Amino acid sequence: MRNISVAEQTALANARQTGIVPVYLVWVRARDLATGAGDPIGFWEWPEDITATVIDGETGAQVARTFVGGAGLSVGDITYVSDLTIQSVDVSMSQIADATQELVRGRNIRMAPIEIYDGLIDPATMAFVAPPRPAFVGTIDGAPITTPAAGGEGNITLTARSELMTMLTMVNPAKSSHAAQLRRGGDQFGAYASTVATWNLTLGKK
Repeated sequence: MRNISVAEQTALANARQTGIVPVYLVWVRARDLATGAGDPIGFWEWPEDITATVIDGETGAQVARTFVGGAGLSVGDITYVSDLTIQSVDVSMSQIADATQELVRGRNIRMAPIEIYDGLIDPATMAFVAPPRPAFVGTIDGAPITTPAAGGEGNITLTARSELMTMLTMVNPAKSSHAAQLRRGGDQFGAYASTVATWNLTLGKK
């Protein structure tokens, strides 16, 4: 279950009479190919570029970001679960759009963090009823480029996997030995692991 703002609750309650327009926005924390420095870029479903205030998926703070329009953005189904299942979402964009070409060919998006926001637009004001919230936070696990036949349509599909669940299932071998821990400021965790492993303890016996 997601907590939504009072403004969003009111807009949804009145949607039958006043209407409401749901939209997706995507923010990719890409890196510059040459320097490796952060070079993020955003997209959204409508034709024109916008600057919108959204809820940052990492900090929870409100931040203003620019999102490129006209890239044919399409976000697949987002499944909300209550267990530790690793979820994935497909984000498709036009292959010929300049912004998507820049994303996949001009920047390094391998394992780049990605945030997907869902927002509600009031048709009367054409403004968001509240800052769009993160619907999905993860990392890019693949970005295949589909080359169409003559007369066909190609696309670029980013496969995003839920980062938080992936982190819980990752194995970090750097923390598996006392020698590795000593490189972390003299951490003594695991210092006697090899000795304790040879102990033969009987429950209830001194």
